Amino acid sequence: MRKRPWSDFLAKVQRLTEIDGTATQESVLNDPEVVRWMAEQKPLPYKPRLWGHTKVANLLMTQIEVATGKPMRRPEIPGEKLRMQHKVNKLKSTLTRIGVA
Repeated sequence: MRKRPWSDFLAKVQRLTEIDGTATQESVLNDPEVVRWMAEQKPLPYKPRLWGHTKVANLLMTQIEVATGKPMRRPEIPGEKLRMQHKVNKLKSTLTRIGVA
């Protein structure tokens, strides 16, 4: 019988707590100690994870933004971020070349 390391088991349990709708997530989120800890946390300045950000989640966020008039934090897609940086660099180089900036 092969024995797996304890860290492997803990990683799998942690992954189950991150999947919406699992019994593991429900039991962890209803734990009084976790509830108190979550209530004391301040909003974090970084963007949410890309994992789990589906088209449905994006549409729901758009509807919330329309209803409240406030933008929501969305995950950054590394490829899009790099593409925008290339676009900005190209624009800056063009402006420098023609002598505007």
